[in-house]
Amino acid sequence: MSEALLRPLEELAADLAGGRIRARQLAEEAIANHERHGGGLLAYSQWAPAHALQCAAAADAAFAAGSCAGPLQGIPVSIKDLFAHPGFATFAGSPRRLPPKFEIDGPVVAGLRRQLAVAFSTRPSWYSRMPLRRYASEKLGSICRAICSEILAPP
Repeated sequence: MSEALLRPLEELAADLAGGRIRARQLAEEAIANHERHGGGLLAYSQWAPAHALQCAAAADAAFAAGSCAGPLQGIPVSIKDLFAHPGFATFAGSPRRLPPKFEIDGPVVAGLRRQLAVAFSTRPSWYSRMPLRRYASEKLGSICRAICSEILAPP
């Protein structure tokens, strides 16, 4: 089993851009991880591996054509259900699905899509309230801020 997804994002992005790894390989590894552990974690409210493989194919095709859409191109991501993502139901922390007019890209998801990130799923809002959130905030805060500033940067 490959453990590419355990590597730092900067290394993954460089290896994707340099052709040393493919977005499809990362997507398949993420799918395999979810198949092994996802049932017990209940981390995703919606899981779409076929969508992720399509995103990975688009990222790989862009890399093959010599195009780089941004530092998250080919990187697997899940999107919190507070953020609308076309093709995924949006609940925004509510037990009820929001009307379709709210299921359009906002700036964060539009940035991820523009950069050809590989979107797998949405995570329920309650998941962010778990104890892991504080740990992640402390350890990953600077990385998340850097990524968000890149995502929200004008094209």
